Amino acid sequence: SQLLILFSILSKVFFHLIKESYELTLISCLFFIILFSPMILLKKKISNYSEKFKNNVNDVLTKIFKDIKNINFLKIVGSVNEEKKNIYIKNDETLKPYINYNLTLGFLNQLPNLMGIIVFVIIIHLNSNYNFIENNLVVFLYLILRAIIIFGHITFNFGRVIFGRTYVNMLLENLSEFQNKKNLINQNNLNHKKISNYNLKVENLAIGYEEIILNNINFD
Repeated sequence: SQLLILFSILSKVFFHLIKESYELTLISCLFFIILFSPMILLKKKISNYSEKFKNNVNDVLTKIFKDIKNINFLKIVGSVNEEKKNIYIKNDETLKPYINYNLTLGFLNQLPNLMGIIVFVIIIHLNSNYNFIENNLVVFLYLILRAIIIFGHITFNFGRVIFGRTYVNMLLENLSEFQNKKNLINQNNLNHKKISNYNLKVENLAIGYEEIILNNINFD
């Protein structure tokens, strides 16, 4: 996956950083640990955004399929436009968790770039006082810059994985449910019984769409 590739590249960059200066690399590692802290703190929030987005999408789709199924009835009672407005309202509510997720992920993605300026100042200050690197500080700073950019990509993709995990779990559950239903159908086919005599009887039937307009209908 892309995360594994990014981690591999980051490891190679850190290898060269250690070759340049073990001390400054150790100090830089503290910076990356601090950078990863917001992701740990916001992990649950991103998961909540994903769960809300999934539930809202399901509600909108359920509403659409329900209206399509009852479109003739909606035309009869004159509620087509009203139900269309309700779908638009639900759709707007659906986008809110996704927008919040993108704002959070954008913040996490840009945070390393903003903090990188502070790290540069700290490294230059420490090196001027303790002379960890005599001649190649520019090379070390360049490698730190590459590490910060890669770490930003890792944070971004990690957030995407957290957000998408809900849908992966849902897909696995649906596949499992589909397999169970398939096994049940196969079992029913083995135990198939032919029905020759039957009748249709209706008692206390109610007709309506979100509001009952006819009830207590009986016939056989």
